[in-house]
Amino acid sequence: MHRHTFTLGARRAQEGFTLIELLIVIAIIGILAAVAVPNLVGYQNTAKIAAAKAEAANIMTALEAYYAQNNAYPTADENKPTSVGTVMADYVKGVMFDTTSTSPPTAEHTWLYTLDATGMYTIKHRVGNTTITGTAGQVTTTTP
Repeated sequence: MHRHTFTLGARRAQEGFTLIELLIVIAIIGILAAVAVPNLVGYQNTAKIAAAKAEAANIMTALEAYYAQNNAYPTADENKPTSVGTVMADYVKGVMFDTTSTSPPTAEHTWLYTLDATGMYTIKHRVGNTTITGTAGQVTTTTP
């Protein structure tokens, strides 16, 4: 019967990784991260757009409910008691309306609200370079 004996020095030489092996692993992790991070940012933007579209649909439902009760949409004049910022607080929680700007806001849960001469509303919000627009029961997205 043969017995194999190992010396303490030989056993230590087999433990651990070499510097080259560690550098290769770090390089592989770096390459994977460089590929994955841009994809994650794209998915995050897509999710924000989908959330904004859902919020637009909720706002439009609230505006239609207000119209059904009052036979008119809220005004864009913040000095009137029927202003969108005042009356929509009862219908949609956590949403703010900007009635003075000309470009869609980018802050979360903030929407540009306009009312045209015919009494029809438009709501707009911007996520990145995509504008979400809601009017007449339709939600659309525009990307330049």
